[in-house]
Amino acid sequence: MLSVSRRIALAGVAFFLAACGGSGSQTPPGQIPLSAESDIIYGEADAPLTLIEYAAITCGACGQFNNDVLSEIKTRYVDTGKLKLITREVLYVPPAEVNLAAYAIARCAGDDKRQAVIDDLFENQTGILSAVRAGAGAQALQAVAARHGLDKAAYDACTSDPELKQTISDVSTVAGELGLATPTIYLNGRELKGVTARTVEGLAEILDAELAKSE
Repeated sequence: MLSVSRRIALAGVAFFLAACGGSGSQTPPGQIPLSAESDIIYGEADAPLTLIEYAAITCGACGQFNNDVLSEIKTRYVDTGKLKLITREVLYVPPAEVNLAAYAIARCAGDDKRQAVIDDLFENQTGILSAVRAGAGAQALQAVAARHGLDKAAYDACTSDPELKQTISDVSTVAGELGLATPTIYLNGRELKGVTARTVEGLAEILDAELAKSE
């Protein structure tokens, strides 16, 4: 059986940075569950709004959305208790093994560190995937893991944990069955479509309107 390191190196050959899998949401509005057993919530559990993002670490559009939009939204809305954020893992954007290992690290770091790891992965996406193409993907991911308290032994154990890999794969399987592209975002179960929701001010306007309804 190929090691995680070797599979990541081989997967790099097939990587396309702009590729974001899926053919678009085929799910009727409101049908995305607001909670699932595998979810890890970032923010206050009783926040009035729930934003769910289906994303892949190797998706360029996901990286842009996280770095340019969600970073500001977290400060304005998550940190102030108005919004909770749930990231659901998608693996079918190539290379799948890179996504699987990256999201495993995020979960193994601990619930309180998971979003910080995801931010780190997206902020360093270009460098990580350059390393993948050069056959050094595992080393790049190990460096991320180390920044969040996981040494090499912990990294190896994490990325080879069959139960954890199955959990992440199950989340991705549901996304695939729903035909979701990445990133796809839902606010309180309603899909947010269009360019407006992919900008800080556009998404903030949507969030403010929803908050006003609950007052």
